[in-house]
Amino acid sequence: MLVVFDGRMDVAYMQAYVEPLEGGPEINIEEAFRGQANGLLGAAQPGALRLTTGLHTGDVGFRLVVADAQPPLGDEWEDVVEATFVPAGTSCVSLQSGEVLCEFELPPVPHRVRYSARGMDAASDAPPVTTDDPLLDHYELTFWPADPAPDVVVRRGSERGAYWHDARDLGKGRTQTLRNAWDEKPPRDGLIAPWLVGRAPGLVEALRAAEPGVQRAVAHWAARRASEQAGIDRLYWVAAALTALERDQELPAPFDEPAEVYARMNEDKEFTRTTVTLEGQDGVDCQGQALFTLLMADTGNPLDAALDTLTEATSVFGDEQRDVLLDELPDVLAGLTRDLAAGAVDGRVPDTRDRAAFVGGPETGSAADIGVAGRTRLIWGGELPSPRLVEVYAVGLTKFDRVLAERLAAAEPEVQRSVARWAARRACTAAGLTAALPEVALALEHLDRGEALPPPFDQEEGEWTLLEGDDAYERVIVCDGQPNCSRWHYAIPALRQAADPDPLRAAAHALWTAACSFGDNQRPSVLTEAATRFLAPLQDGFPTGGH
Repeated sequence: MLVVFDGRMDVAYMQAYVEPLEGGPEINIEEAFRGQANGLLGAAQPGALRLTTGLHTGDVGFRLVVADAQPPLGDEWEDVVEATFVPAGTSCVSLQSGEVLCEFELPPVPHRVRYSARGMDAASDAPPVTTDDPLLDHYELTFWPADPAPDVVVRRGSERGAYWHDARDLGKGRTQTLRNAWDEKPPRDGLIAPWLVGRAPGLVEALRAAEPGVQRAVAHWAARRASEQAGIDRLYWVAAALTALERDQELPAPFDEPAEVYARMNEDKEFTRTTVTLEGQDGVDCQGQALFTLLMADTGNPLDAALDTLTEATSVFGDEQRDVLLDELPDVLAGLTRDLAAGAVDGRVPDTRDRAAFVGGPETGSAADIGVAGRTRLIWGGELPSPRLVEVYAVGLTKFDRVLAERLAAAEPEVQRSVARWAARRACTAAGLTAALPEVALALEHLDRGEALPPPFDQEEGEWTLLEGDDAYERVIVCDGQPNCSRWHYAIPALRQAADPDPLRAAAHALWTAACSFGDNQRPSVLTEAATRFLAPLQDGFPTGGH
């Protein structure tokens, strides 16, 4: 018997992982537990395990053992489960932060893995356990060669363990989770937001009745407010993520890998950590809670995203100010409903998170009931534009000024490239980036010569490293009604966009970004300036793409 590790393991969000040291699948909570009887050890994904702990944050006792045959089961363990594990090369125990706790080798044959736990109930409601605190819960993970067999709950001892077994059973988990949250009286439509309903039931009902696109917009708003309250909205990598959310774009690094978010938080020297008191518990990490709202706002069903993000966002304010967002929400909800309904079809505002639903793709997601034609009219502000605009997904520019967008699409590629370069230089110069950052001035010269962009623009998202100082936040604009937006953060993406190999994509996106970087009041004049300089009027109106 080999003891690979025996010591303290730092967990976050009640989880740790076993995965291949190199490669391997992304561990997804639903996939990890799919079809299983137990809810503590997710083993359904090949070569990977998801470990659940009682403690939310901090140190737990952990022991990893590799045995030649099935070892005896000790009486000290309250909860015990077993499953099949087939290694995929060297394995490691990894943490939520992305750090590797330990590495181990197993023969490339099926193994049985036993996960044993004690102290889960005592740890489940405890504050974070630091390196100087006594441990509350302990876990042991044991591997030995064995033929594949279904997972099994060997021993049930704690209430917390029983909760997870039921909650992650796909057949009854949703019902059990509702009952646990609502004292056996689930609300209609399966909402799991007991704190929010208890605090503001009218607001929850209003959100439930809102259109999916409005629900998603509320989630984005809540994430921004949480980031502002926590003081992280001024960090360039957080500001980039907030901008991506509000533009319905994919979240940039490190938010594309959730574990990397917390690693980045721990590494960022400009990251000031503060705590709040939440539900009577002191020391709750304010910035960690705020970062989590960005991930919540981008996931799941839009109603779930709105409720979960809003609940998490209120926690950033702590017990004394937790009603602040709830007081603001009625006006925000009314404004979003009004603004988004202005371009809607029959008042329907679908969730824009599924891009395929808005470019004539298959009917999927929450918007399926209004049909492809209805969705395309909503996202594009009318009938589909010409095919090239659809191909490069020039939604922002097309919705704001369709005639200009079609004039740009009809222009020669050389003209489109000129528009892209002009837009990037116009945005960066007006924002003060060209004068303040030599790297930007050099990149603009490369762009004008048709050369590859120099560092740091040669690396994906590399430009954000230039905006780490306080200077980036001295110039602010109002964009899409949102005050105090960093002008530098809005302007600098135009440079990379202008270098896109597709001249129309380069022009459409760089021009729209450049116009937005001037703020709401000046955006029309920038677009007019570009049209006057470069574009000829359309001779026969503008074409449509059909459906």
